[in-house]
Amino acid sequence: MSRSSLSVLCLFPMMFAGACTSKADDTATEATPTIAFLAPEDGAVLSPGPVDITLVVDGFTLTDPAKHSGEGEGLSGYVALTYDDQGTTLTENTGSTQASITFNGTGPHTITAELLYADGDALEPAVSASVAIDIEVGGT
Repeated sequence: MSRSSLSVLCLFPMMFAGACTSKADDTATEATPTIAFLAPEDGAVLSPGPVDITLVVDGFTLTDPAKHSGEGEGLSGYVALTYDDQGTTLTENTGSTQASITFNGTGPHTITAELLYADGDALEPAVSASVAIDIEVGGT
């Protein structure tokens, strides 16, 4: 093999190493993140007041959204919890798998948890999970 051919072969891997630096490229090379609810269970009937949320997140590092700089390392960011209460859609951001949401009104509600990068961008494709609950006086 000639010296010039060897030089081209040595540079070839370096061209690809520099090309894989965007968030989208990082997600393609790492495991696909997942998120799921442990609590409350889908279809749960609960009393008005605080509802404890427990999530399982795999393949994604959670960071405190209040302290993030807008730039994350690879698959890192926070969870956006979106829910409705008395006709208003609310979002709470958390860097934890534990949260508590207070429901004042009765009726059906949906809670959605979505993984977001530290800069607030959604993963592509979006990674989220939802549960439907019913708030009733006398629920558990």
